[in-house]
Amino acid sequence: MDEAPLWTLDAYREHIRHMLADMRDSMQKLIDERDKQYDARFRAAQIAVMAAFAAQKESVANAFLASEKEIVKSEEAQRSLYARCNEFRGQLDDQARMLMPRSEVNTLIRSIEDKLISAAGSAERDRAPLLDRLGALEKGSVNLRGRMWGVTALAWVVALAVSIALRFIH
Repeated sequence: MDEAPLWTLDAYREHIRHMLADMRDSMQKLIDERDKQYDARFRAAQIAVMAAFAAQKESVANAFLASEKEIVKSEEAQRSLYARCNEFRGQLDDQARMLMPRSEVNTLIRSIEDKLISAAGSAERDRAPLLDRLGALEKGSVNLRGRMWGVTALAWVVALAVSIALRFIH
């Protein structure tokens, strides 16, 4: 019994071509679906990054406005202090000219100089801790300012890293 083969070379070639075409079509559909998913993820991430940038920008603007208000308040307080100091100085000048004779002032100055000389030694001892405290306060202020800049810089770096990472993922 010599039967003819069911598959000829041409039939086998045609079958392989159809299988490859079906595989190519299914792979293209899968690629298209994934491309749509990646595009949607990228857009969502891009919107999130833009929102983060907007929030950061608003935060910086609010901090800047708050600092501007504080500066204005500080300047007004300084002006008020200068006005009060000048007024007080004027009153002292009037008192010194009108109420006290020069001889009394000279004796008072001599006694005050003696007291100052004796107190100078104790003042030097008391001055050192105050200078240390002042230095610590200045250092704390500088540290706080540096931390604020660091936090802002870190937020920008994180946002930039997320943006770059999302670009490479796409």
